Amino acid sequence: MQSQNFAEYKAVRQELAHVRTCITTYVRYVVVGAAPALWFLAGRTSEPHSALGMSFAAILLSLMSMLILFLLSYKFTSHNRCAGYSKLLTHEHFISRTSNRNVSTLLDRCIFYWEICVDRLRAADSDPARFQALLNLSGELNLPDMPDLKEILGSIAKRDRLAWLKGWALIFSCSHEKSGSWKLPIYIARIFGAINLILIFFAAYFLFTGDAYRQSLPGFAVIVLLCGLLIVLWAVFVAKLYAQMLGSQTVEAFCCKFTPLRAQLLTEISPDLEYRLRGVSIRAATFAQQAPHQTRRFQVQTVLSSFKRSLKAKTMSARASLALSLHSRRVWRHRSISIPPGNLILVFVFLVVLLSAKS
Repeated sequence: MQSQNFAEYKAVRQELAHVRTCITTYVRYVVVGAAPALWFLAGRTSEPHSALGMSFAAILLSLMSMLILFLLSYKFTSHNRCAGYSKLLTHEHFISRTSNRNVSTLLDRCIFYWEICVDRLRAADSDPARFQALLNLSGELNLPDMPDLKEILGSIAKRDRLAWLKGWALIFSCSHEKSGSWKLPIYIARIFGAINLILIFFAAYFLFTGDAYRQSLPGFAVIVLLCGLLIVLWAVFVAKLYAQMLGSQTVEAFCCKFTPLRAQLLTEISPDLEYRLRGVSIRAATFAQQAPHQTRRFQVQTVLSSFKRSLKAKTMSARASLALSLHSRRVWRHRSISIPPGNLILVFVFLVVLLSAKS
């Protein structure tokens, strides 16, 4: 890390810590508030006259929790943005193009370009023309540690396709938890999902116990519409979650997006400065995405090959157990039939003595 980045790095890390504190505070409020709400709904299960109202209350609580979840989703994006920028600061390395000037003479002792870079990034994300200009700028940069930056940014832009569908695997699957350290959004989504499922269960219980849905058909229709709205909100959140964990809003994605912006800004301030990166392990293969039909074909082939391997292993295990059992039977028969001659003589003498004693 350059000495000019120390102060900005500390400021960004403090902002990152503040975002994490806000996230944990919001989750604490929701979990603590959900306990008395669920206890209240459970206590009203024996009152059939308030069944329809309790069903409304359960659905409205679910929608309110979704509003807080969207606020947390915004905080997740802010966290990844700060973490990506701080990650870039640690990899930066400045070189002077002129031999008679040092880097310390080209830049101030402390530089703060966080707000400027964030504004330019938001403009590029909202305007396709500016994003194309960002791609062209990334292709013009000479970065030996990241030679495929333009290809990386192009792959990042395509990662969010069908995110509303692929994001459900993050919540219900544990395959993506073995890599990376920032898995808090997935755990928070599971907590909110469990709370919403319990609230929906109470809503259905109040609605269908005692035929409460027949008492007011308009009320029943409104509850069904609210459930549909809840599903749509969850689909939007899941798409955003996929972008934050594996798509265009990950820490590595923001690090790559900030790279050409920082390089352009520093070059504009000091033309004699040469922008470099050190120790970067991000490559285009990290964000490479197969076509949908190739992905499905690969998944089918993987399932079939695993099934064949398991079937072959079970067949070999069955053959080995059968051979072992046959071998044990043969050994037992051999031992029971092949008696040594000396033992036969002893048995014959014992029988003769026994018979003579009886006579």
